Parts: sequence; C-alpha cells; structure tokens
Amino acid sequence: MISWIQIWPLLLVPYVLLCSVGVVPALDLFGHHIGGPWVREWFLNHLALPVLPSDAGWALVEWFSHASTAQEIGLHALISLNVYAVVFPLVYLVGFFIIRLSAWSASVDLEQKRQSLKRKGV
Repeated sequence: MISWIQIWPLLLVPYVLLCSVGVVPALDLFGHHIGGPWVREWFLNHLALPVLPSDAGWALVEWFSHASTAQEIGLHALISLNVYAVVFPLVYLVGFFIIRLSAWSASVDLEQKRQSLKRKGV
C-alpha cells in the first residue's frame, strides 16, 4: 500500500514546475521568446495585476520596473505559490485517489490469496 509519506513529492511537482519556468534562462526558439524575464513579466501581467487594486497594481509595476533579477524571481515565486494554492486541492485529490486505489488493489490481492488457499484446503 502507498501512503502520503511515499507520494509527498507529488504535492511539490506543480509548484516546482511553476517556479522553474520563470527561473530558466531566456531562450529564442523559432522566433519566440521562452523562459526567464518574459515568463516573470507574463505572470505579473496576467496573474498578479488583475487581482490587485489599481493603486497597488501601479505600485507593483513601478517596483517591478526597477527590480533586480533576484527580486523578480522572488516575486515570481510568490505569484507561483498563489497559483499553486489554487491547484493544490486537485493535486491532493489525485494523491488521495492513488492511495485509495493502492489500498483497494492490496485488499483485493489479499482476498484472492485467501480464497485460493481455502480452495486448496491448506
């Protein structure tokens, strides 16, 4: 049977993926900018600014325009954490169903072994 101790990395994978897309170096691939500052700016424009009041949004844009790379990555990690908070219940349900499926398959396996032993008369 599988337990939460064995599948805890499953809970971290979405957050690590969200953070890593903003940390990887910028690449030009087939004429499109991928990774790095473009992803961090997209996260800011599409995930953070729409939920902030306009004054706070303007202050964040002003701060972001003068931020260092480390500060941008820190903000990206915080925005990714907020997105992950929305995704976490789904990841939890996947883990829950994996554990339930594992427990069900183990109990069916044991029941089949018991029935087999009863038929043999052992």
